Amino acid sequence: MKNLTITLAQLGYIGGSNTSELARIIKRETLGDIVFLPENWLSTARKPIPIRDYESIILSLYDEIQIPIFGGLNPVIDSDGLTRSIGLAVIDGIVHRVCEKIYPSKATSERSIVKSGKLIRPITIDEWVIGCAACVDIFYPEISRILVVLRSNIIYNPSSITIDRLDMWHSTLRSRAVENIVYTVGVNSTGVVYPDGRITGGSSAVYTPYGRTRVILDMKPRVVTLKLEVEEIDLAISKWAFREDFEREYMKVYEAILNSQIS
Repeated sequence: MKNLTITLAQLGYIGGSNTSELARIIKRETLGDIVFLPENWLSTARKPIPIRDYESIILSLYDEIQIPIFGGLNPVIDSDGLTRSIGLAVIDGIVHRVCEKIYPSKATSERSIVKSGKLIRPITIDEWVIGCAACVDIFYPEISRILVVLRSNIIYNPSSITIDRLDMWHSTLRSRAVENIVYTVGVNSTGVVYPDGRITGGSSAVYTPYGRTRVILDMKPRVVTLKLEVEEIDLAISKWAFREDFEREYMKVYEAILNSQIS
């Protein structure tokens, strides 16, 4: 496995119809092997769009930048007519569903609009296995554990975290990285106003499997590219037995959840 270069696109609400503008913003930076987007750049929790429109928009963005996109998380009207918060990726021109929010936010009354989703199987790019924990789902450690059972070495967390909760979010991202020996990639929206007036605060972050801070952004909209190094995974594995002990001692605990929950 070789090192992976990723691009974080920390954005506010842009709106899905303006993919050329979004591509222009992203391409200001020298891009990596993958672009990761935050939550709710396309829509808001109170204005879901049809899933087919979301697919068309993310494909249009891929056509503009021509590298794999993990397209954040957006509320959509799913194919069964229910509203869910869903993340899509485009790899080699093919759309993949990579994320569904399992536990919609209580704080924002999202639960009155958005239905619970299911865990989605991780996706592999260049031997890196990327699992997605949607926004507040990162605060449920079992979700990350199941993604690790499925061999994830990156946990991607597209989010809309408000300024007052950034410290809690960062500490959780670091904990998930260390306890699972994975990279955590938290991409937050910025400047998006919640129904109660709170504002999302950017500060997107990447933590290494050894607990090191790879990057924390400020609150401004920005695009940044950085490298994930295989050596950080190897170092943590050589020092700590967290992941191997989990796989040996607790794997069976999660088998029933895997069989009933994953898509």
